[in-house]
Amino acid sequence: MGYCGVSVSVSDIVNILGVKIYQNGRLIEGGISIANGKIVKLGKEPALPTGVETVEARGLVALPGLIDVHVHLRDLQQSYKEDYLSGTSAAAAGGFTTLIDMPNTSPVTDSVERLREKMDLAKRKIVVNVGLNVVPSNLDAVAESRDLAMGYKINLVKQWSSLPIDDVSLRSLIDRTTAIGKIVIFHAEEGGIVSELESRLKDNTSLRSYYRAHPPEAEDAAVARVLGCATERSARVHFCHVSSVSSLRLIQKAKREGRHVTCEITPHHMFLSEESSSKLGGVSIMDPPLRKRETARKLFEAVKSRIADIVASDHAPHSIQEKTRANWWEVSPGIPGLETTAPLLLTEVAKGTISLRRVVEALAESPARIFGINRGELREGAVADIILVDMKRRFKIDSSRFFSKAKYSPFDGRRVTGKVIKTFVGGKLVYDEGRIVGEPGMGSIIYPRTPG
Repeated sequence: MGYCGVSVSVSDIVNILGVKIYQNGRLIEGGISIANGKIVKLGKEPALPTGVETVEARGLVALPGLIDVHVHLRDLQQSYKEDYLSGTSAAAAGGFTTLIDMPNTSPVTDSVERLREKMDLAKRKIVVNVGLNVVPSNLDAVAESRDLAMGYKINLVKQWSSLPIDDVSLRSLIDRTTAIGKIVIFHAEEGGIVSELESRLKDNTSLRSYYRAHPPEAEDAAVARVLGCATERSARVHFCHVSSVSSLRLIQKAKREGRHVTCEITPHHMFLSEESSSKLGGVSIMDPPLRKRETARKLFEAVKSRIADIVASDHAPHSIQEKTRANWWEVSPGIPGLETTAPLLLTEVAKGTISLRRVVEALAESPARIFGINRGELREGAVADIILVDMKRRFKIDSSRFFSKAKYSPFDGRRVTGKVIKTFVGGKLVYDEGRIVGEPGMGSIIYPRTPG
């Protein structure tokens, strides 16, 4: 038999039957045939080729495997926080089949050598697909890593590498990446503002002082500075975890001018707020911090209206000891998010506050397009990264059952609707109803292509 231009034998085919298939914003009853890691046929069951294995999926919805472009998988000297196996297992359980790993590991991923070191380690452990970012140590590292790095990450609060983050250096970096069609990714908080406020407030150990040290104005100033440095119209810049409405307005204005500017918003910035943080304690500490309840509502509206392109988890696991220190200034910022992002958004679909189409765009299609990932859709010939979801399954978030090593969550105890039941990566079943069934190393390292 030949499908999608490839010869396929009956022994290669796995059929997913009785499922509602997401395509172009609609759900179509039918089945999916998988062979050699690809989707070879979508359609009504009588039209599917005969296969040797059948997956019954009645009552479930097939969605493209989700893509999270902002995760911290740790490992190396931080493997006590998370490693490539635990982190990608958490991803599979949460419906994510592709991740982009951030470079602020120990040691920092600041060169081709460090990239290769991490790739060699990851290959042996991952159960989903993983691409890696780099924080270049100098401008020469940009060209050297172009065929390996998905993007170039810069933190404007903390200088992760020896590359300076003044305006001249940022312009040079953006110019270099623009010349080779690459993207620069920014944690946008103005370091000078944050440092001055921290020094002024360091003797105040209240939780409120932490929020005061990371005001929205610091984010606004950083976004404006980056946009001022990205002078070439073809420059690609992406803003992580946007938490300020004013920053969103700056980004929206740049888009209207035809500039290649994109951004992401996290679930915690949409569904949590500063007002609720006193109940959460150190678990609520993240960079940038939670904002006011009204801001959170507007961030959710920005996702709905496509002002924000992507929802990303900013999965940033730490040990529980690092999250429960008495002094707020000593608490490590960040929370695990891979196992809560999809159910939080699917709950909003169940409520009718956002469409399934927009959720798939924000968690699969837009990440694939912006970061040049050849995944994120269900069609014949596509890679068979597929999740099967029970859109009506209700459950309570319980961090003690996470596959992540970070057994805590600000969403602990929240009732949600919409549960990932099975996750296929490259046509292979990796997660099945609460169990990781894939073997370490089943996932693939992904490499960059030119973003669309």
